[in-house]
Amino acid sequence: MKMLSYWKAILTVINCGIIAVHAADFDDLFQASWAPDHIVVQGAQIALSLDSSTGCGFESKNKYLFGKASAQLKLVEGDSAGTVTAFYMASEGPNRDELDFEFLGNVSGEPFLVDDIPIREFPNKEKKGVAYPRSQAMGSFEIDACQLSPDGADDPVVKCGKSGQFWWDKPVVKEVNKQRKRQLKWIRDNFLIYDYCQDVARFTEGILRECLQR
Repeated sequence: MKMLSYWKAILTVINCGIIAVHAADFDDLFQASWAPDHIVVQGAQIALSLDSSTGCGFESKNKYLFGKASAQLKLVEGDSAGTVTAFYMASEGPNRDELDFEFLGNVSGEPFLVDDIPIREFPNKEKKGVAYPRSQAMGSFEIDACQLSPDGADDPVVKCGKSGQFWWDKPVVKEVNKQRKRQLKWIRDNFLIYDYCQDVARFTEGILRECLQR
C-alpha cells in the first residue's frame, strides 16, 4: 500500500507547561501504559508521580499515520538529576518507528524553556534514499491527525488524502519558514551539545545519508 507523505519535514516544537486534557475525555482517548496507580486525573490536568519504585506513563488509544501531535509538560522541579520526562510517538512491533523528545533532569534545577521554538528538523529526503517514518501508525498525546483503524483496514489515501476537509489533505506541506530557520540556528548555536552527524567514532562506516542532505 502506498502511504501519503504531506510532511516535508518533521519539526520539533515543545511547549513546556502541564499535560492538559479534559477529564471526561481521558478514558475515551488515553490509557495507562504502565503504573496506572501513579496517574491521577485532576480536572484539566493529568498528574504523573515518580517514586523510588516506579514512574508511570500514558498513551493514546488510537494510532495515527500523519498529522500534528503536541503536549504541554511540566518537568520535575528542583534537584531532578536522574529523572527523565519524555514525550514520544511510537508504532508497534519489533521493527517500529519511534520519535523521542526526552528532558533530562539536572542538579541545579534550572528551568527548561523552549516554548514554541523549533529544536529539530528532519526533512523528508526519501527520494535520495533517506528513511522517513511515514509507513507505520503511531500513538501520542494531543492529536490532530489521520486516525487509522486498529486492524489496518483503512486505506489512508481514501480516508485521509482525498476528503479536502482536513489541513493535512490540502496541497500544502509542513516546512520551516525563514523565521523558524533563524530560531533553529540560534538553538543549535547556543545549546547543542551533541550532533550524531559529527560522531565519527560511533558511525565508523561514514556520514549518514540524512547528514549529507543538510
